[in-house]
Amino acid sequence: MRRRHQLTTLLYDAAANSEDWNTEGKTRWNTFLSGKTQPYVEDGGYLKLRELTLAYDLPPETASHFGVRTARLSLSGRNLLRFTSYKSLDPEVSNFGNQAIIRNIDVAPFRRAAASLLDRPGF
Repeated sequence: MRRRHQLTTLLYDAAANSEDWNTEGKTRWNTFLSGKTQPYVEDGGYLKLRELTLAYDLPPETASHFGVRTARLSLSGRNLLRFTSYKSLDPEVSNFGNQAIIRNIDVAPFRRAAASLLDRPGF
């Protein structure tokens, strides 16, 4: 299990303004005050469709209409699907970069950009 530390959740709980303060936040905070950090550690495991490309090579007769010998149409996407029980935006993101001491800590993490690309034949 890849563990992720939810510093963002801890900070919201410390200010008593987390989304679930009345149901779970108060319990998490009191557990933390008793010396246990477990409420702010989550399973960061995930399954992600990171890259997908669909391509079609046009027949030479069709490509010649564009003044080229070959042409390919392609559609690409990045970060299209993510399956995880992790509560933050993306278990792969850390605002602290790849420093070993703080690699698995989330503080208001930003989601990785989803992207798509539609190529047209090059001339």
